[in-house]
Amino acid sequence: AKITLEINAIGNVVLINAGLGEKPDYLPLKTIDENGRALGGASRIIAKESSETDHAETVQIVTIDDMVGTDRNVTIIQLDVEGYEKEALAGALKTIDRCRPIIILEILSDNALLNSPWFSENILSLGYHKIHTMYQNLVFSCEPQL
Repeated sequence: AKITLEINAIGNVVLINAGLGEKPDYLPLKTIDENGRALGGASRIIAKESSETDHAETVQIVTIDDMVGTDRNVTIIQLDVEGYEKEALAGALKTIDRCRPIIILEILSDNALLNSPWFSENILSLGYHKIHTMYQNLVFSCEPQL
């Protein structure tokens, strides 16, 4: 990300080495598998009590609400958080309610979030609906359907 910013001379982005969640915390992030191979983009937050913590490092968790604050307008939230969508969205509910941004989620086929009562009560109830699918990315908006 840093190199991309430098190549494109982008100066209005602040990179933060942290994970997104429902509340500030420090949680294990699994970055290598049991054989020592790097997981790269498949790295994921795991439960503190999981047996997988042997292959994890502790990372700071922040919320979108805390990072954005109330003085900025957000037009898009795009998440690729390997099964941690509910937690990341929960930490953005104030921003989502205030700004009604487009929400783009990479959702794997075994993810039950979209059919959950939580998603219905916290996202769909605000007027969001799916407007587009591209690969495994689902796009949600409050804009009227065309």
